[in-house]
Amino acid sequence: MSNLPINITFYGSRGAPNPRRVEIFFAEHKLYENQHYQYVEINMGKLEHKRGGKYETPNHKVPMIIVENDPDNNLQKSFKLAESVAICRYIEEQLQKKYLFGENPKQRSLIEMWNRRVDLEYFIGAVGKSWIHGPVLKALRDARNIKHLPSEFKNGMKLSHSFYREVNDTLSQQNFLAGDCFSIADISFLCVFDFASGPVGIKPNWEKLPHLKAWHQRVSKRASVQLHKNPYIKGKERYGEEKNMSRM
Repeated sequence: MSNLPINITFYGSRGAPNPRRVEIFFAEHKLYENQHYQYVEINMGKLEHKRGGKYETPNHKVPMIIVENDPDNNLQKSFKLAESVAICRYIEEQLQKKYLFGENPKQRSLIEMWNRRVDLEYFIGAVGKSWIHGPVLKALRDARNIKHLPSEFKNGMKLSHSFYREVNDTLSQQNFLAGDCFSIADISFLCVFDFASGPVGIKPNWEKLPHLKAWHQRVSKRASVQLHKNPYIKGKERYGEEKNMSRM
């Protein structure tokens, strides 16, 4: 058991990539549900995380943690923390053991660079376009009068495949996204990649991405990922086998 001196309640949704990112990160630090944190499922369809909702979060997104007994929180009993990377950084600094954000200036800089690129270029700039203008969100677009732009859906797919090719080239020279050490950048990319390959419908061309495929197989076998498996593959999951890889 970790020597975590705080009490954590984790509010998430296990069909969304960002809460999965945090729980994989927790598991890498050997923090587990019902042992080191309590889990509360937010019903995003009922807008429980939005303003005035049952579990309103600071940014009206998921995930969120409520921390109690933080030694630096003065006389306040608890506080809320949102944004998945901020939550991960808080946990790592509390534990000060395993360094998924890097152990030296070079590592920290490369990990920060790739983590930012995954979030800004890939998640928001590419996958987000296809998600918002894809078939799954049709009802939401209609309800909110969001104009459907098929060109944005295609542009998001194009940008995603371009990002895959660049990552594939990078992984031809190293084992992980930011070097030879597994990091928060790999967790971030895996969670968005699985989401993109699943409900968003951006399926990689594995034949042209051998290094990316090997990375995905390698990372998906980690104990932390096995504990929080790809939620978009139904039925029995056999990570690393061609049968399931072809379904993504």
